[in-house]
This record gives sequence, C-alpha cells and structure tokens, in this order.
Amino acid sequence: MYLVTISPTAHGRAGFPRDEEGRPYLPAADLREALLAAAFVYATRKDPAFKARVREAVIEEKTDLKRLARTLEAALLERDPFLADLNLPPRLYLEDGTVKERRTLLVNLNKGDVVRDETIEVMEGIIPLPWALPEKEKNHLAAAGRSLAEALATMELDKIRDPLPDLVPFYEELKSHKLKKLNWPLRLGYWGEDPFRARLIAFRRVPEVRDALDRLGYRIEPKRLLYLPKEKQTLGWVYLTEEL
Repeated sequence: MYLVTISPTAHGRAGFPRDEEGRPYLPAADLREALLAAAFVYATRKDPAFKARVREAVIEEKTDLKRLARTLEAALLERDPFLADLNLPPRLYLEDGTVKERRTLLVNLNKGDVVRDETIEVMEGIIPLPWALPEKEKNHLAAAGRSLAEALATMELDKIRDPLPDLVPFYEELKSHKLKKLNWPLRLGYWGEDPFRARLIAFRRVPEVRDALDRLGYRIEPKRLLYLPKEKQTLGWVYLTEEL
C-alpha cells in the first residue's frame, strides 16, 4: 500500500521526528488518528444508535473536553473492535526529497487576519506503507475516509469563501474532481487546531449538541485555518492506494 499526498502534509509545528540516524518519519499515531476520525464520522452517519449515544455523551459532559474525547473513542472502539489493533508500522519513513520547508499561515476566518506566520516542515510525494487489512475492514475505512474528506471539504469551502478567496479553486477542484476519483482519501497530520479532528462534524447543524459544546468552549466549525499561501492549499489532504 502507498500513502500519496494531494497537498503538503505536516506532523506539527516542530517538524517531523527523526530516528537515531537522523532520518525523518511520520509516526503511526498520525495515521491512526486520521483513520479513527474518519471511522467515527462514518459511524455517526451510518448508525443512528451510535449517533444518539454520541449526542447523549456530549450533552452529559459538563466540564472536561479531554474526558469527552476518551468517552467518544471508547464508544467507537466498542462498536468497531478491529480499530483497536490496526497493526500500523510504528514509523513511516519519508524518502529523500519528500520533506521540505514551507511558509504556513494561520488565519482568523472571521476577520481574515493572519494570526501566525511561520515556516514548518511538510512532506510531499509517495510514501510506501507496509500495511495490510482484510478486505471488509479496508473497504469500511476507505468509505469512512471518503465520508470525512467530503464533509470537511464542504465545510471548509463554505468558511473560506470570503476571508480566503484564493483557496476557493483548490477546494472546488478537490470537491468536484479529486475526491470523487479517489477510493480512500484521508485528512492527515497537522492540518488544523481542532482537538476532535472533525469527529463531530455530523452534528454541525444540531443545535443542542452545538450548545453543549459551546459551554465546553468548543466549536465544530473552525475559527482559524492553516494554509500555504504560495501553493494556495490547505494541509493534510492525502489518499491511500494499493496501486500507483
């Protein structure tokens, strides 16, 4: 299997970790997080009982976002036990030339002003992924990745039209062509400030859930967005494939 970038993808503000020989790699935790976020969104869309359970958990949690995150992950793993042991390789090594430094802006989507301007490491290209899944689980996660990617692209396009019009062509191409052609898209790594990695996007228009999350200081829709001004793209759009 291979991981292929659609847009530059980052691990974090501090760059990619290195091994003892100085070789950069993407930690398995980044890919696991992307897969779990996609699986969670897919479950809320396909399983009314799970969605109701999530809604109840959000409304009942009064004080602690981290505890809510643990509760929601436990509910997902109970529903889909295979996610508890994905057997991902611990380090995905980045080949020569795939790691570069790129200027990245964090923009306030309400005002359009730049909150942070910095240079960070990103990867671009093809990364071999020594990982295999049974057909049923693979198809499940591929559909989940597509569900989340399409939902994120729709939400972010809606949010960036006024403050970041330069990004509109990227999102329109992403929605109308790229995501439709890909079997297994994902959103990977350091692409935003959302601690839930868009897990709750299915509740974007559910007032009681939005109100409960507001009381916890969390909004489903992004207030700020990371993007690459030179490339006119946002971070972390990738896909998995078995054949190049």
